[in-house]
Amino acid sequence: MTQFSPREILLAFAEHGVQFVLISGVAMQVHASPRITMDLDLTVTFEQDNRERLAAALAEVDARLIGPNGEIAASPPSASFLGGGDIWFFQTRFGKLDIVSPPLGSSSFEGLRDRAVEVQLGDLTVPVASREDMIQMKRA
Repeated sequence: MTQFSPREILLAFAEHGVQFVLISGVAMQVHASPRITMDLDLTVTFEQDNRERLAAALAEVDARLIGPNGEIAASPPSASFLGGGDIWFFQTRFGKLDIVSPPLGSSSFEGLRDRAVEVQLGDLTVPVASREDMIQMKRA
């Protein structure tokens, strides 16, 4: 079993310049919720230039798409492949990663990003969905 290490995934996304916001379980932990989770949930913008950076970050963490029947893809997805959907589930070297855009209950990626709280994790700054946005997403 892969050890869950969300920081390594976040680091790859930051190093590749991926525009993202941390949402769901780990984001709830940042807001002092006692929730335990074993996957990382991010929302991204699927504009072409960000898809290119996203594909590079996914390749770095060896992200493999998890199919509807649990099958694992043979290789990380390309940027063009990522343009064909808005919800993706991956297995990476550092644990499970879910990417959605936009998440239910949110108006847009840009709005989530503008309201996000910047959290410092050592030398890494991570945009985390605001508490209000997290509540709205959970209600949706």
